[in-house]
Amino acid sequence: MIRNAAFLAMIIAVSPLRWAGAQTIKIYVSPKGRSNWSGRVEYPTDHGKNGPVATLEAARDAIAAIRQLKKSTATAQFIVEIEPGTYQLNRSLTLGPGDGGGGNQPVIYRALRPGTVIITGGPSAIRWHHRLPAEATTLFSSLALPHLIACSLAESGVQSPGELAHRGFGAATPVVPTELFYGGRRMTLARWPARGYMQTASPVTLKSFGFRGPVPPGITNDHDVWVHGYWDFDWADTYDEVHSVDTQSQVVHTTGTVSAYPYKADRRFYFLNVPSALVGHDQYYIDRTSNTLYFWPPHGFRASNCTLSNMTQPLISITGTKNLEVSGCTFEADRGEGILVNDGGSVVFKNCIIRDMGLNGIDFNNCTDSGVNGCQVYDVGDAGVGLFCGDRATLVPAKCFVRNCAIHDYAQWDFTYHPGVMIGGVGNIVEHNDIYNSPHQAILFNGNNHLIQYNNIHNVCTETGDAGAVYDGRDLTQRGTVIRYNYFHDIVPTLHTPGNYDDVMSVYLDDCLCGTTIEYNIFDNAGHSIMVGGGRDNIVKGNLFINCHPCISVDARGLGWAKDWYASPNGIMLRRLNRVHYNQPPYSTQYPHLANILQDDPQAPKYNVIAGNLSIGSSWLVADGLPKGAVATDNNQQFGTLSAAGINRDTYAVIPNSPAAAMGFKSLPIAEMGVINARHH
Repeated sequence: MIRNAAFLAMIIAVSPLRWAGAQTIKIYVSPKGRSNWSGRVEYPTDHGKNGPVATLEAARDAIAAIRQLKKSTATAQFIVEIEPGTYQLNRSLTLGPGDGGGGNQPVIYRALRPGTVIITGGPSAIRWHHRLPAEATTLFSSLALPHLIACSLAESGVQSPGELAHRGFGAATPVVPTELFYGGRRMTLARWPARGYMQTASPVTLKSFGFRGPVPPGITNDHDVWVHGYWDFDWADTYDEVHSVDTQSQVVHTTGTVSAYPYKADRRFYFLNVPSALVGHDQYYIDRTSNTLYFWPPHGFRASNCTLSNMTQPLISITGTKNLEVSGCTFEADRGEGILVNDGGSVVFKNCIIRDMGLNGIDFNNCTDSGVNGCQVYDVGDAGVGLFCGDRATLVPAKCFVRNCAIHDYAQWDFTYHPGVMIGGVGNIVEHNDIYNSPHQAILFNGNNHLIQYNNIHNVCTETGDAGAVYDGRDLTQRGTVIRYNYFHDIVPTLHTPGNYDDVMSVYLDDCLCGTTIEYNIFDNAGHSIMVGGGRDNIVKGNLFINCHPCISVDARGLGWAKDWYASPNGIMLRRLNRVHYNQPPYSTQYPHLANILQDDPQAPKYNVIAGNLSIGSSWLVADGLPKGAVATDNNQQFGTLSAAGINRDTYAVIPNSPAAAMGFKSLPIAEMGVINARHH
């Protein structure tokens, strides 16, 4: 389909046969291009009559026009060469079934010089004013006023910055309001306290709570103030709108939607969108009445380093496209999801930067052989990368992947259950990634037969409790995932919330999860390294634990406090069991213990194996109320130091003729864990 019929006429008129018989056809895009040029030449020619096109949409339409003009190009290699520059989008670049490659040749969109192309959902320029509007004196403290600069959002191309909304655990995730980024880094929407949290206090009701500590003097006059907090559990955060703040009695009254978990005393929260709290650099506030943004800039401020997010649609929306590669580009400044790929096949984003998004960085839904390779994903409001691919009914794998990527500083808006990588479906691969710096999980997996390997995971779950760096739970049928050759380190508990379980796990098989293999990983200063929370058919073997407390725990919660989950017919475990044909092929053949699970004490932990593991300077195994036969243990060894075990501290290699060698422990390839040089792929 030709989206712009003018392209067909233009190509016929300008160069009808220049590309005839060519196997590679290039289309050039440049900020200096024009809509009426063919894109077939890199630089302007013919006295300005031909040259590159100006937009990615025009390049897409040029390819379609060429294919329509000459059918023999259906299997040609098309390459869109994108010249250095910033390309502002006001709507999604949409690619459909006709926009992929023919035969085995992908259509390639690539930066002519990697790292020099920015595709943005924000305005091209922000006009800053040092002279503040008169109303600023009523919004900000006298401390802040001399430091602030302002911009009219309308003058800068942002007509509507959007509103804050109730969001978080158990709630929707609407697009976020316009945000300010400086140097690719998210600036802080004015909050109190500027860092850390206040504490709730009694009294509490469904729509009010007491608080401890001082608040900004002007907060009672501020409008559109919100609170963001962990109101009960340390793995569930929400944003609630403030109705009023009583500073004398120290009570906050909220309005609108009640949070998933009611307010409790002694819980963490902060005030958000508070102009009177703007008292330091890198903070901003949007006055929605005048549509003005105020900013306390950093030292050495350069206006050209500022970006505003504006678009609410994905920057790129791909549906039904096969054989497509996007390479070397930076995608930034969207209030919603950055990139969305639906029903794709062999759609690959390679060596790209995906940053400064309000929601997820990039999602793949119902795709095959698609994913991200060699990318950086950071400063995103929710999850970094989502792979929701593969058929759970048939267990046919999708083979989608997140490979050789650096994913960090994600979950910047919704702090919980928005991991660096979220996996669903069947047969997806997460390998050779660095995942770090987040309040909650690194990888959240659902579904079957995924492979999580050779990743470097650290400094996650930094402000949550009862949390797992790699996590899944509460399903008897989500089996077959293998977690191997990963390096987990510096994952430790940080909270002490009264009445809450606040430990942190590196691998958390929560709430009776079954059939997961955890093998040949390194856990170094990795907290409560592995929890097997009441499930069965889990294998833990060949792992190295250093300074972990404990290394492994196994419990029987299905026989105790969680026994109601198995109550027929409404227990959650039985409802989820019946979502698939668990007692028929392929489930009954791939997972032999599953077919007759209802006749085999389904609530009891069984068939778990812990074997060939090595523990160094750690507390070993916690077994909580286990019935006979819950766990088979074999050939696990404990030593006080690495040298006593015969493990090299720098390389983790097993020293010949050492105790570790005698038990058959294998050297673990730490040099391969995390992002590695491209030559290895």
